[in-house]
Amino acid sequence: MPLPSPSKPSRLSLNFLDGPEDMLSDHNSSPTSTLASSSHQQQQQSQGPPLRPPNPELLAIRTRLHSKLTGQLSLLEAKTDETMDNMAMLEVDLLKGEPAILDEMQRLEVVRTVCENVRDRYKDLVAAGEARLAEYEQRGDGPEVDEIVCSSTVVYNQLLELVAEDAALEDTIYHLGRGLNSETANVDLERFLKRVRGLARQQFLARAMTNKILLALAGRRDRA
Repeated sequence: MPLPSPSKPSRLSLNFLDGPEDMLSDHNSSPTSTLASSSHQQQQQSQGPPLRPPNPELLAIRTRLHSKLTGQLSLLEAKTDETMDNMAMLEVDLLKGEPAILDEMQRLEVVRTVCENVRDRYKDLVAAGEARLAEYEQRGDGPEVDEIVCSSTVVYNQLLELVAEDAALEDTIYHLGRGLNSETANVDLERFLKRVRGLARQQFLARAMTNKILLALAGRRDRA
């Protein structure tokens, strides 16, 4: 009696379209589910743990700092605008003052020319005076001081004498005061006061006459 031949296991078809429907459904559904599960895992890994909520105190500090900086920035901006306005006004004034400065420079140039002319004239006069003094010294009879120091008119000569007298009286009173306060000089206080009163009276009269002459000369100059 012949033995039954063992049944060969059925091979899967190379073409999955030839297989049964359940096999086709399993084969079609497995890649999609695998991709979905893998993407979900990657999303969970990328998100990580949830973020911590911000600290309320830190938020309050930031808010106060922002408000303070905003206020300071506003003040700085207002101050900067005021400074810019002042600079603009100064620029306008400087531009307006340029013609005045140029005019003043021209006037000073004219004054310098006049001063140079006066300097040259007085230089010639000084040279002439030195030549005259040298001539007197060669003769042996030097000129008197009163002949050299004199003015052009009688009034000016009187004024010169009064000014010299005032200066001499001032020096005399000063040296008398030093002598009174000095330990070496023996100056009596009563005689000092009497002498100083007399000198002060003479000085007052000299100054009064000087002022009178100056006023008369000023009035004559104004009328001219």
